[in-house]
Amino acid sequence: MTFITVIYGDNERRLFNPQCSSLVLLESIRKHCIKELENEELILDLSDVEGNIKHLPDNLHTYASGFLDGRKQYYLIKVTRHKNVDNQQPPQYTLMLENGDKLCPELTKHLQNLSKPVIRQRRESQWTTLRKKLPKSMKSGERVRPRGSAGKKHR
Repeated sequence: MTFITVIYGDNERRLFNPQCSSLVLLESIRKHCIKELENEELILDLSDVEGNIKHLPDNLHTYASGFLDGRKQYYLIKVTRHKNVDNQQPPQYTLMLENGDKLCPELTKHLQNLSKPVIRQRRESQWTTLRKKLPKSMKSGERVRPRGSAGKKHR
């Protein structure tokens, strides 16, 4: 049996068994790691040291061990999903660790970058890209005869 370590709060650590559904694991984490005063509808997830979010709330009926490696440490994060029609805004990830910006600044920065909305640049049309690749004689609108057809008459 392999366990995972969840880091949360004031740099507290607690062992959990991932050999259960993600729903059961997250409820156990909520029960043992979150203060009673906090909102019960809080969405929790885990992130490894590199900032890879495990997306456990999206896979509640799947075994958590499929997403988590035993004997590893994971940070508890809060997920805030924005309620808008077009779902263009990514979820906001917050490290649930006091002084997280001092204890693990790289992870905090990575989670902030994941929470930023993606700004899409306007793509050039396919025709503009094609025109850039064509020889100059084709761009000006001149007709170029295929090689070997010069001087031949078509019947």
